[in-house]
Amino acid sequence: MTRQINRTKKKASADNPRRWFVERLGAKGYEKWYITSKKWDGIKRQWVERKYERTLGDVDKDYIEKLKYYIKIANNEGRSIDWAINKALESMKGAKHVCSVSGGDIAVVVKAIRDVLGRYGSKTDKWHRLLTMLVAGRILEPSSKLASSSWIRGRGKVWEALGFEGAFCVQVDDLYDTIDWLERKWKFVLREMSKRINKFSNSEKPVLLLYDVTSLYVEGEHIELSRYGYSRDGRPDKKQVIVGLAVNGDGYATDVKVFAGNEADVNVWRKWAVHKLDRGSVSETIVIGDGGMIPKIEQEKLLSCGIKFVGRMRQSEIKRLVREGHIQRELFDKQIGELTDDNGVRYVFIRSLGRRMKQLATIDRNVSKILKLLEEIKSKVERGILVSKEEIDRQVGAVLYRRPYRSLVWVKTGEGKIEFGVDEAKRKEKEFWAGVWALRTNVSGKEHSKEEIVEMYKRLHVVEEAFRYLKTFLLKVRPIYHRLSHRISGHVKMCMLAYNVSLYLRKKFSPILNENNKDLRKYITFREALNRLQSIQLSKYRTGEGKYIWQWTIPENRLVRDLLKAVGLKLRYVDIVASS
Repeated sequence: MTRQINRTKKKASADNPRRWFVERLGAKGYEKWYITSKKWDGIKRQWVERKYERTLGDVDKDYIEKLKYYIKIANNEGRSIDWAINKALESMKGAKHVCSVSGGDIAVVVKAIRDVLGRYGSKTDKWHRLLTMLVAGRILEPSSKLASSSWIRGRGKVWEALGFEGAFCVQVDDLYDTIDWLERKWKFVLREMSKRINKFSNSEKPVLLLYDVTSLYVEGEHIELSRYGYSRDGRPDKKQVIVGLAVNGDGYATDVKVFAGNEADVNVWRKWAVHKLDRGSVSETIVIGDGGMIPKIEQEKLLSCGIKFVGRMRQSEIKRLVREGHIQRELFDKQIGELTDDNGVRYVFIRSLGRRMKQLATIDRNVSKILKLLEEIKSKVERGILVSKEEIDRQVGAVLYRRPYRSLVWVKTGEGKIEFGVDEAKRKEKEFWAGVWALRTNVSGKEHSKEEIVEMYKRLHVVEEAFRYLKTFLLKVRPIYHRLSHRISGHVKMCMLAYNVSLYLRKKFSPILNENNKDLRKYITFREALNRLQSIQLSKYRTGEGKYIWQWTIPENRLVRDLLKAVGLKLRYVDIVASS
């Protein structure tokens, strides 16, 4: 019954939709409906265009002039800007507050996007505006493209106040088109962003290039690039894609690329490094990678190209050099040892005491477990339960199968007998190599000492932190629901831009949050700081002349004002949008 009445009213009121909505929902309900609803696209777009005409045509020039006048008085007399706003409102024949929209978090994030991405936060070009909205939505409300489009339209007045016209008309198809545009113009976007990031970096530090890979699982069937492989997300039941990420020494991501889900780490490095080495874009940097990422063969290629690198050696390579006599065992007695060969390649040997204690405890635990299980088999043999050699060997094999450090235990079996014990020589050899690892580099000792080389390699944890921020609730890059390969790549690249912007904000907020931690006796996270900025609102006032005025309202809160000051954001009260 209700549905039939609604259809009748919609059909009868097609010529005059505003009158029906005002009578049916009221003025506020009408505004909320045409911002969030997906129905009646033609009527919605029609009234959004009319709203823009009213907004541009009915600017309250008197209020702006009075506000400028009182701002000058406030500056001369040392008064606050809020005093000038209140005086200007009082002079407008009894202005009253109508409603408010929280938008301080959007204003801060947009300022950070313009600082990091350069002119890609511009308000003049369509794609630049949409990319800014998409990146801001990923930081503030990480969700699907459909939910992001609704979130942008719901904060449409805030976007208009920041200079982004057309926010009320953003649809999900526009965001997908932005992803496609970002994939096509990625090199251009990356070059502009790199110029900005280089200004943030400390020039006194060495220019580092940290590279590592991770996996992202996908949802759905028939997805391009998705394969079954080693899942770093703990989801072997899902197909996945491989993501290779390059990060500089300060933690900012410099490049990202998506590969098929079954690619090996070495192949990922080779495919990424080919065009980088050809263009010479890493010629003045120090490339740092793990032993599985950049093995000895790849390190020799970097050495032949004259590119500086720091790579970890596998323990099998270290043992081989010791057996061949190129390295003496006495070098491992020190906490950090060093050796340089005839080709100028340096070997830095490290004995980590913390890692050594953990590995020794692991050896004792696994060997004790094996001996305990073998004791149970021996008791069965002594009681006559196990007699034949075949049955004894079968149970011994079940105990030793794929068990760590099984080579340290020797076992002899026969008809109705079993003997076992610990090979002390092998155990001492295993304990000697516990906590030992080595680095291979062509960076000379005059440039950086062995301690600095070790610290450079330990900077790889920055890449792991980047993966954690991308995967967790902060940015939610996974799971991936896109089907086409260019959409998957564009989605990951958009999340990388959002990571750089969020890292920029975290660095700006870090001293303030640490300072307020002592006062509030409570740890304030980055997400909580963004939530505090929502107290900055875009307020709507109704003047006595029947006009509506929008202006920013900043609360008297020390933390909020310090966050704005840290980013360098000044909300200009004279840039006010007025509508009838």
